[in-house]
Amino acid sequence: MATSFDSIYSLNLAIMTDSKLSSLADNLYYYALFDYLSFGIAQFRKYCYQDLDDRTDFSQEVYEFTGDGLSGDFVLTTTPPVGYSFYVSVDSTETTNYTYDSVTETVTISPIPADEAAVYIGAYVIGSFTATLNMDEKRILAEGMTIPFQEYNINLTKQLNQMIYGSPVGLHSQANHNKVNLAISEFQYKKIKRLIIDYTYMNDSDDLANLAGQDT
Repeated sequence: MATSFDSIYSLNLAIMTDSKLSSLADNLYYYALFDYLSFGIAQFRKYCYQDLDDRTDFSQEVYEFTGDGLSGDFVLTTTPPVGYSFYVSVDSTETTNYTYDSVTETVTISPIPADEAAVYIGAYVIGSFTATLNMDEKRILAEGMTIPFQEYNINLTKQLNQMIYGSPVGLHSQANHNKVNLAISEFQYKKIKRLIIDYTYMNDSDDLANLAGQDT
């Protein structure tokens, strides 16, 4: 049975929170999380006993329209991805009052959006691994997602504060702040490495029969 990326994202939310992420449209939210997950996959794929390359990646189609105040029908210009979910908003406010006709590829919104209203439709697929991942594998991927998140925030904070603080005191304070953040990032790298080592020992299908010094 396949493993949805969403099951990994749920674990990740327990250790990584970002108000900017949670405020995004659903399709953009999953787009951002897939970028983070891609980093975790790159870290773990060579060591995982499951084939992490056998997967369905996140995909999306975005459609933008301008309402005319007369019709709530919006014909999609391309076919949505297979297994899609929709995110629909009118003037940046999400709405669930819509239907979709897959034959005519038409989304019908009710009530009819006002004239000049901005209509946004995102059709997206969260993605999944073909294999059924166990809890250890999901945890390692969820932990791996935190690395690019932390590095982004370290770099962003460093750049912004260097622009704001011009005094030696401010720069010294910023340097200490960056030192702490880098230490956290390095700790996370080591933590993931340890998790992968423990995983490979505990989940080896041959019970480590090929390990040097193992009795046969």
